[in-house]
Amino acid sequence: MSKIKEFFKANYKPVINPIIVLLCICIVISAALAGANMITKDRIAELSKQQKQESMEKIFVGAEFKQREDSNGEYFVAVLNGEYIGYVFTEVGKGYGGAGITVMTGINADGSIKAVSIIDAADETPGLGQNVTKERFYKQFSGMTGEVTINKTDADPNKNEIMPETGATISSKAVKDAVNACMERFKNANNQSANNSETEAATDEK
Repeated sequence: MSKIKEFFKANYKPVINPIIVLLCICIVISAALAGANMITKDRIAELSKQQKQESMEKIFVGAEFKQREDSNGEYFVAVLNGEYIGYVFTEVGKGYGGAGITVMTGINADGSIKAVSIIDAADETPGLGQNVTKERFYKQFSGMTGEVTINKTDADPNKNEIMPETGATISSKAVKDAVNACMERFKNANNQSANNSETEAATDEK
C-alpha cells in the first residue's frame, strides 16, 4: 500500500493532471454538442412547422386554419370568409426507408380530396421512391372521394385508383395508405362536427 501511495505522490502531476484535463475537455465537448443539438432540433421543428403551414396555404388558398385534436394528433379546419371549407390532416405511411413518408391531405367539406402534399420522403431511394414527391404522382389523388387503391396496369380515377411510380410500389403504397388514413380521420371529424352542430341546435331550440 505504501508503494502505491509513493507512486501516486511521485507521479501525481504527470499522470493525474492529464486525466483531469481530458475529463474537463470531454465535459465541455459533451455540453457543446448537447447545446448544438437542442438548437438544431428547435430549428428543424420550426422549419417543419413553417413547411406545413405553407403546404396548407397552397391547398386551401386564402383560408385561415384552426387547430383541432383527435386521437391521432393535431389536424386543421380550413375556414374561408367565415365558412368551413375543409380539413387538413397529416399522416406517415410506411415506405421503403426507415422514417416513412409524411403526407398532408386536404379534404373538402363534401369529402372529396382537394389536394395531397408530400411533406417528407427523404428516406426513400433517390430516383425511385422519392419520385412520389413529383406532381405527376400525388396529383392523381385530387378529386377522389373514397378509399384509394393501386392499379398497376389501368388505373381508373373514377374508381379511386392510382398508378404507382415505376420501381416504387412500396413508396407509392405508403402514400396511398397515408391518404386513406387521412380520409378515415376526416369521417370521424366530420361526424363529430355534425353531432356538435345538432347539439347546439337542440340547445338553441330550448
